[in-house]
Amino acid sequence: MKTSVFASTLLLGSLVGCATPTSAPHATAAQVPVTVMPAPAITPDMPASEVAYAMARQAHGQGQLRLAAEHYTRTLAADGRHVGALNGLGVIRAQEGFTAEALALFARSRDLSPLSAHVHNNLGYTLLQSDRLTEARLALRLAMDLDPGSLQTLQNLRLLSEAERRAQTAAAEMVREQPVVNASGEAAGALVVVAPQIYELRATTTLTATAPAIAAATVPATDLRRLRLEVTNGAGIERLARRTASQLAKSGVRVARLTNASPYRQVRTQIRYVAGQEAALQALVQHLPVAVERVAVPSLPAGMQLKLVLGRDFTGQAIAAWIHQQDAEQVTTRPQAVAPLS
Repeated sequence: MKTSVFASTLLLGSLVGCATPTSAPHATAAQVPVTVMPAPAITPDMPASEVAYAMARQAHGQGQLRLAAEHYTRTLAADGRHVGALNGLGVIRAQEGFTAEALALFARSRDLSPLSAHVHNNLGYTLLQSDRLTEARLALRLAMDLDPGSLQTLQNLRLLSEAERRAQTAAAEMVREQPVVNASGEAAGALVVVAPQIYELRATTTLTATAPAIAAATVPATDLRRLRLEVTNGAGIERLARRTASQLAKSGVRVARLTNASPYRQVRTQIRYVAGQEAALQALVQHLPVAVERVAVPSLPAGMQLKLVLGRDFTGQAIAAWIHQQDAEQVTTRPQAVAPLS
């Protein structure tokens, strides 16, 4: 459709020769370069939503952001699934520094048009400006895969690489001592089938029936090696729960329970937690490659303190891609303790 062609040219980021705002996250409108091509011509047979969209594009191209935002909003009032208007309004909100709103608009646009490279580019650039570098790389790499010839996305990837180098340098300067790694031979326990589609990591010592409740109350909140964490595969991706647990274990996070949420209809990826585990929650999210929705619950089964539920949304896909990337880099083969296990 004609408007989608024009929509694809509305891009956030910096081309060679333009200003590069990555040195200052949360850039303002004047700092964020945007490529805007001429708006489509208005014709008598255009529906009202497309007329409003054409007027929004014209105003946006002229730098009249407030007027453009009004027209984009009118477009969405008539057609809430208008990808071009969602993307255009997201660009303006990013220009204005309203990052959370921009990300929500880009996410909605991406969900409606998952093969639109410009949407992934804009999402990735805004994540970059928010210092969410791992998520930004996933979005920008996908944008480049969808449109390998995009100079704008290529430049944004270069800016991302620079930001990652700065982050690594800053992290190295802050390190005063290496964290203690669980390499003393401490028993890790055995993976035991406790019910169909439910697996638990059992310690080598026997616990009393009240031990899970005591552990939830007494284990230091940030001691992830002793935390009772459950990982659930709700996405249906093969062995996703086990592979996620294995990846987390590399950074000292011990998963106590693996489950399958058959028939795998979990839409949103979530971390569910019980009261008093907010610090553990914060510690866990530091080991995940993307931000995950957090949901407080009254209780969790089997005395668990946190439960990571992997869904079919972009977050779940990003975690799966992260695991696949790590597996590809390390190329390790391990014997299976139990099968089948997702």
